[in-house]
Amino acid sequence: MLGRREQRRLAGLAEHTHQAQGVTAGAGSSGSVVTGPVSGGAGGEGAAGEDTGEELRRPHLFWVNIALTVAVIACLVAGVAPPELLFLVATLIALLLNYPGLKRQTARIEAHSKGAMLMATTLLAAGVFLGILEGSGMIEAMASTAAGLIPDGAAPALPMIVGVLGVPLSLLFGPDAYYFGVMPVLIGVGEQFAVSGIDIATASLIGEETVGFPISPLTGSFYLLVGLGGVDIGRHIRHLVGWAWLVSIVMLLVAVATGAVPLWAA
Repeated sequence: MLGRREQRRLAGLAEHTHQAQGVTAGAGSSGSVVTGPVSGGAGGEGAAGEDTGEELRRPHLFWVNIALTVAVIACLVAGVAPPELLFLVATLIALLLNYPGLKRQTARIEAHSKGAMLMATTLLAAGVFLGILEGSGMIEAMASTAAGLIPDGAAPALPMIVGVLGVPLSLLFGPDAYYFGVMPVLIGVGEQFAVSGIDIATASLIGEETVGFPISPLTGSFYLLVGLGGVDIGRHIRHLVGWAWLVSIVMLLVAVATGAVPLWAA
C-alpha cells in the first residue's frame, strides 16, 4: 500500500514538472505566460497529502471527534491524570485520526499552534532567567538594598511608597519573587517602625502584578498578551506603562479615601 501511494505521488510530481516545462516553453515562443492554478499534480487542488476547504473539517469524523472530546472532559472531571497530560494525549490522538501523515500534521500545527510553540519557548527562557535570579540570591539582595534606601523618617509612609511604586516594580520582579522575596523584607523594615504588614501587603496588591502584570516581562500572561496582540514587546511596555501607572495611582487614592491603606502609618 505504501509503495503504491509513493508511486502515485511520484507520478503526480512528474506530471506537474512536465506541465511546468510546457508553460515555460509557451512563454518563450509567444512572449506571454498563462497564469492560474494547475489542475492535478502536486501543486494543484487535491494533491497527495494536502487538504483544502471542507476537507479540513473532517465531517466524516464528526462523531469520532465528539466522542474524543467527551472522553477528555470525563477524564478531567474524574481526575484520571493531570490536565496537561490529558490534553497532550488527546491532541496526539486527534492528529493521528484526523490528519494522518507527517505533512498534514505539520501543516495543521503551523496553521494553529505556531504562536503557542514560540510562546512555550519564550516562557521556558523566562523561567530560566527568573530561576537564576531567585537561586543566586539576587532577588533578596535587590530587596534589601531597596529597603535600605528608605529614610527612617519616611518609614510610616512605606505603604504609600509601595503602592505608588507598584507598577514600576512589576518590571523588575515577578509575582513570586516580589511576594515571597521582596515583600517580607519590606514588612520587616516596616515592623521596626510599627507599620502593619497588612497595610504594606494591601498597598502592594494595588499595583504589583495587579495593574502592573500586563507590562511585567517576568509573567507568562505578559507573553501571551503580547503574542495574541501581535505587538512588539518594547512598544507594548512603552505605550502601556503610563496608563497602567495612572490607573494604579487612582486605585491607591481610592484605597486611602476608604481607609484600606493609611496615608501615614504613625
